[in-house]
Amino acid sequence: ARPTHAIITNIGWTHIELLGDRDNIAAAKAEIIQPGLTIFLNERDDYYAYLAGRAAEQKAKVLTYSGAGLLDSNRAAVTAAARHFGLTDSQIATGLAQYQPSPHRQRISARGGITIIDDTYNANPDAMNFALQALRETPATRRIAVLGDMLELGGWAEKLHRQIDVSGLDIVYTYRQLSENIPHQEHFTDKAALVKKLKELLRPGDAVLIKGSRSLQMETIVQELEK
Repeated sequence: ARPTHAIITNIGWTHIELLGDRDNIAAAKAEIIQPGLTIFLNERDDYYAYLAGRAAEQKAKVLTYSGAGLLDSNRAAVTAAARHFGLTDSQIATGLAQYQPSPHRQRISARGGITIIDDTYNANPDAMNFALQALRETPATRRIAVLGDMLELGGWAEKLHRQIDVSGLDIVYTYRQLSENIPHQEHFTDKAALVKKLKELLRPGDAVLIKGSRSLQMETIVQELEK
């Protein structure tokens, strides 16, 4: 059965290696728009006008929401959809407050006074910048990022790594290969050496983010830090 409702959160960089550019990504996501569909679109997204135009062509109903960053955008999308289906603001607030992230998606733990942010499920430029903003907003004496390669970016890879915003952080370590293009203090190709460095460096009051593409299995770094 085809969906009766859909949410397009944003047009980012995921699948850029396969599809070539963001215009093609937008076109691929727009394939879900069919006559009779109710679709929720983010008014602040770069491709809002294009997607709304496609919806008009298909005589689909557009409902809008507005969110600036990834977290704010996702929260706004959920709120808009929940209101559409009749939930009250109180019910929505309760649901959002009870939300628990999936494993390796912004999961926060603490060991010895150190805050560990496990965001190792996967990585793309939008998600990487979102995770770094979340790290900046985390109460800590020092904010440390451990960033691995973002894969499947095709010919855009080096440029998109260079554009990652690490401003406002105290220490940035990078791991593997492409991530060397991210501004950093030290680059590692050996995971054991990286873990050793982190164990020597981290102290109570620090917050450390670990993030990289799925195939790098950077959750093993988290596991070592949580021992």
